[in-house]
Amino acid sequence: MVAETGEVKLTSAGGDTVLAAGQGARVIGSAPPEREAVPRSVLLKVAWPADKSTRQAAVMLRGEADPGAVVSINGLEMPVGHDGRFEAEVPLAPGANRIAVRTMDRFGRTADEEETLRVDRRPPPVKARSEGWQ
Repeated sequence: MVAETGEVKLTSAGGDTVLAAGQGARVIGSAPPEREAVPRSVLLKVAWPADKSTRQAAVMLRGEADPGAVVSINGLEMPVGHDGRFEAEVPLAPGANRIAVRTMDRFGRTADEEETLRVDRRPPPVKARSEGWQ
């Protein structure tokens, strides 16, 4: 539960708590609600390849999100470690490949990053040197 504006009274079997704007709480079992601060923004960092053009059939993406977040790459959920780090091999087709990464933190807030990688599987141009050939 997150209070975005105003105040919210949260009641559980274990007791009540009042949340002010920017505060959240979670209830575990029959314990009273436990207050926690809500970060101002949703963490999403993606280590995109420096070269946006490749000959490879897949690319390894690594990144970081809030611990406990759900990360999806092109709509497929990826496991996130306890430290918030994730990595996934993303298949690429010839031509332009739009890769969309989305995270949703435990408060339901989302962040998105997107990049386009191009796959060109044509062989590189051949350069021939003629040494002594006329």
